[in-house]
Amino acid sequence: MPHAIRCLQCGAALQEAVGPCVHCGGQIEVSVQLTGVEARAAPGKVGTVADSPTQLGGREIRYTAPTSSQSNTSLVGEDLVAQVKPPVDIGRPGEARVLACLVAYFASCGKVATSLAATDHLGEDGVLQILGDRVVVQIVTVSPLPAFWGSVAKGSGEVKATPSAAVDWINDAIVEKAKLYASADKFSMLLAIDVVHLGVLASPDFAARYQDRYGDPSASSGFGAVWLIGPTERSVVSIGSSRW
Repeated sequence: MPHAIRCLQCGAALQEAVGPCVHCGGQIEVSVQLTGVEARAAPGKVGTVADSPTQLGGREIRYTAPTSSQSNTSLVGEDLVAQVKPPVDIGRPGEARVLACLVAYFASCGKVATSLAATDHLGEDGVLQILGDRVVVQIVTVSPLPAFWGSVAKGSGEVKATPSAAVDWINDAIVEKAKLYASADKFSMLLAIDVVHLGVLASPDFAARYQDRYGDPSASSGFGAVWLIGPTERSVVSIGSSRW
């Protein structure tokens, strides 16, 4: 049964599931890939991802995070449905997970991405060294509705929408984030859009929908790359062109 061992903090691939991580002291996670289901386990905590087709030709992702938050998202035709239960683990609490997914994704592509120290007062969510470049990772979380994550914190949040509406959510997040940085700085930034609890959006088909409507976001926003980040490295997708 295929499996992988990696650090949740820095994303380093390891030979043994004996923690803490020898590189950064972070928590170690074991991923086991099954047919149609990915199960992820870490010492003291368990996270699972079930990614499967639906009977009507769509896709459904059921995710339970190591934090115990849960989500169920499906996309069937023009119907997108998402349900999320607390605790809320996006924003700053989710930064380490997003960075680990990126590191693991690059490793799966045969590229080395090394975590570097980020400077918090400069607004750096994370920093990776990729292909000799110092790449600042800026992370933004999509909010389907203004009060969505507040509803999750209070018990649960649910949204029903179309893929077209979801494309607008993504674009709004990109546009707002792009306003915060100078053009010269954005060229060396990778914008990571965290859709961990809206995992069905992290797909080539959805990225193509975005481009059909808004074009290449790197060209329009000035970022060196714009990526969708789902619950695992197998749900990391670049929208349009990417420098890395």
